[in-house]
Amino acid sequence: MCGETLALTPALSPGERGNRSPSHDKSSASPLPGAADVSPSPGGEGRGEGGTFPPIRDINNLITLNLDIRQFAQDVIENCEGPEMLRAFWQAITTITVLDLTCGSGAFLFAALNILEPLYEACLDRMEAFVEDLERSGEKHRPEKLSDFRKILERVAAHPNRRYFIFKSIILNNLFGVDIMEEAVEICKLRLFLKLAAQVEPDAARDNLGIEPLTAHHVFVLGLCKEAIPGIRTAEYPGTDADYYEEQRRLFYVTITRSRETLVLSRPKKIKPGDAQKLNLRVGAPEFHYSKLQMCPFLRDIMDTLPAAVDGENL
Repeated sequence: MCGETLALTPALSPGERGNRSPSHDKSSASPLPGAADVSPSPGGEGRGEGGTFPPIRDINNLITLNLDIRQFAQDVIENCEGPEMLRAFWQAITTITVLDLTCGSGAFLFAALNILEPLYEACLDRMEAFVEDLERSGEKHRPEKLSDFRKILERVAAHPNRRYFIFKSIILNNLFGVDIMEEAVEICKLRLFLKLAAQVEPDAARDNLGIEPLTAHHVFVLGLCKEAIPGIRTAEYPGTDADYYEEQRRLFYVTITRSRETLVLSRPKKIKPGDAQKLNLRVGAPEFHYSKLQMCPFLRDIMDTLPAAVDGENL
């Protein structure tokens, strides 16, 4: 894509993911915690001895039996009877790494986010239940019993809400992506940040509108074209088109106020149709192999307060 760049130093006052390297190039996790002879309900003839499913010992059995693996894992978490099983699951889901080698605008990573979220939620619910049961029982116990669960729940309480904590943990610890197009990676990172920021209701009475002050020394916001930001509302976002537009405006302003030193805003002016398709952008008919892109309306609103733009080809 071709465009221009605005550099502001110092910046207007998103949290960007740290430079982390995933340990695997595929989704990885430890074996199923407590894997044992777990036999589902009896089935028809030929499924095993006595007409029952074979015991579930590893991931291959779940695939062979065509089970909903995410729901299976969630059911195990919600019904586990001891803290050891829960600890094993928590260790597994918080250390699993998902790497998309062609992340584009993040469709695969968002799918992984949606799978991991209910598992995090189930673990936290079960932790709360174990702690409450221990306190309610009145039995004598060592002070350190379930202390790890208490510390995790304290970390959750330090965030605006539980959903925010879950999405933040998944985005920072579980999801990784690369792409040959640098613009695609930046759009993916921005979408993930907006997903995170959307979990907090703005509160004018609190500092930073009640949003956790995730900041970085230098923030780069790329791809500021109307076709990408705000883009077109999808089924992922409830409400009306007007609600979606105003929410994207709010998140844009949150994003540009996360920098402590330097803020760089970049808008593309044109794009190849093939690249637009990869990024799921709706563009017009191409002229001389490129389709024109319109300026992000939120950027246009603050243009009068910004220094003169520098054409990207001259950088």
